[in-house]
Amino acid sequence: MKTGSDQSINTELLYLGIDGGGSKCKARIVDAAHNILGVGIAGPANPLHGVERTIDSMINATAFALEDAGLAQSYQNQLVAGVGLAGVNLPSFYKIMSQWEHPFGKMFLTTDLHIACLGAHRGAEGAVMVAGTGSCGYLYQKGKSKIIGAHGFPFGDKGSGAWMGLEAVRAVLLAHDELGCLTQFI
Repeated sequence: MKTGSDQSINTELLYLGIDGGGSKCKARIVDAAHNILGVGIAGPANPLHGVERTIDSMINATAFALEDAGLAQSYQNQLVAGVGLAGVNLPSFYKIMSQWEHPFGKMFLTTDLHIACLGAHRGAEGAVMVAGTGSCGYLYQKGKSKIIGAHGFPFGDKGSGAWMGLEAVRAVLLAHDELGCLTQFI
């Protein structure tokens, strides 16, 4: 196979990383030397907001990454997939997603929080604060994890994009009704 840059790809063992969150799903194909071969982005991938939508986003992001790498779509069944999804910190969604008959050679499932921590600390123990569509703190130490927050919008997620949007709308409406401060100085 050839990539867009016309370099040969050793297809003996390729890895697929999937980061599925509330706003988008990103897939990246890398070789054993950690060279990025292809990237694909699709829609939201949090099973809390729809299992079928999550699966569709994962499949689409993978298809785009395979295309970007110049690999045939049929190659997905040879990929070793590491999948980090928002929402699978809830046992019911972890069970559903881990029982999914995926099209990959192998699939390892964890939360998007865990992969963010592993990536930030290059596989070592550590902690991260995540602020995206949702927000939370995550600690991984001595083989155990602890999540602070991640209760989902609107119950938590202070500092997240969803929370900031709600606060902005609330401020504008209070100002409009002359019950709050002006949101824009003229």
